Amino acid sequence: MTESIKSFSALKKFLKENDNYDELYVYPNLKFGAVFWIPDEDSGIGGEGEHPWIIVSDYRTGDVVITACIRTSSNITDNLKHGLYQPAGVLNGLNREGVIRTVVRWPFEVQKFRDYKYQGQLPQEWVDKLKKHIEQGLY
Repeated sequence: MTESIKSFSALKKFLKENDNYDELYVYPNLKFGAVFWIPDEDSGIGGEGEHPWIIVSDYRTGDVVITACIRTSSNITDNLKHGLYQPAGVLNGLNREGVIRTVVRWPFEVQKFRDYKYQGQLPQEWVDKLKKHIEQGLY
């Protein structure tokens, strides 16, 4: 590297140009219960903002898509019949109560996750609740 990197965005751009970026920084986070902020433009939900989406399938080498459910904080009463209620603060950055809409499972291209903001992994208690909710067809 001949130039110095002077900002976080420049570092991220440099790393993304590395052939191993996805294997090192993206794929390990693509597991059940991971939360990513996905732009509405990519999901087709909402307007011009972004929403948190919860990964509901684990990435396996060679997968080109991964499945996620939206977590919404609007119309909680109506959405509750289609998902799992989650109070605010379960994960840093999820500051409002919401519903993980398990009835809405959308495929996203794995390669696009390099551009989405990774919020973190739900606590194991919530991963277990979400798995049970989906397995029992509670949506």
